[in-house]
Amino acid sequence: MLHDIFSKITKQSKSKNKIKPKIIIDIHEKNSLIISELKYSNEVDLEIKHLEIGDYLIGNIAIERKTINDLVSSIISKRILSQIDNLQNYEKRLLIIEGDLKDLNENINLNPKIIQGFILSCMLNHNINILQTADYKDTSQYLIILAKQQLKPKTEIS
Repeated sequence: MLHDIFSKITKQSKSKNKIKPKIIIDIHEKNSLIISELKYSNEVDLEIKHLEIGDYLIGNIAIERKTINDLVSSIISKRILSQIDNLQNYEKRLLIIEGDLKDLNENINLNPKIIQGFILSCMLNHNINILQTADYKDTSQYLIILAKQQLKPKTEIS
């Protein structure tokens, strides 16, 4: 059996012509492990710049990402309120909550019902979709999938 030494070249040239989806990342996320995961995947093009709204921008979707501890801190300081209001400037909005409520910093004394109420308010009063992820790797994977979906034609689900 003969081995085709050109088969890899053909496959590589085809993959090079493939359009990669783009994720725009706020400069404040530059130290996040998510960026290294996204770069390592080599499935998306990244642009890091100052975003007025959100942490990530994929197509027309503004995405705010919060770890559990950052979410609690943002709720206590009320910083999250302006961030939620700013997200309203985009047609599509997503809040990613990274981590589990059980992993809250023990120094923070906040009733979990406050966070649950906040989540419900975001979804029902501000029309913000909520996605809870396990960790930065999980978040990265969702961002990649979301970016890829933006390149596909929209189809109706029946």
